[in-house]
Amino acid sequence: MVALSKTGTDSSSSSLSSEQKNKVLVETNKLSKSFRKTFESVLLGSYNDAIPILSDYLHHLDNNISRPLKEYNDCQEALKQCYSVTANVHHPRSNKKDGKDS
Repeated sequence: MVALSKTGTDSSSSSLSSEQKNKVLVETNKLSKSFRKTFESVLLGSYNDAIPILSDYLHHLDNNISRPLKEYNDCQEALKQCYSVTANVHHPRSNKKDGKDS
């Protein structure tokens, strides 16, 4: 089980209801599964498609989970590897919702 929130750093974390905590855990589990698949693909050499997934997961962990957590460190290292291999350049895919609809 992962520890929710960063104790002592966020006053709103202590005011989370059980329902909100459950939502965070469900989201964390979903993102964790996606992270594990992506982490394996990074180990096999697929870097470009991994960057958005790793970034989203790391952002989620930063906002919701208390460290230390092995997946946090693994995610950081995988993201650093992706940026290193892609020369620190990431071109986010355009969002079709924001794209040309006219």
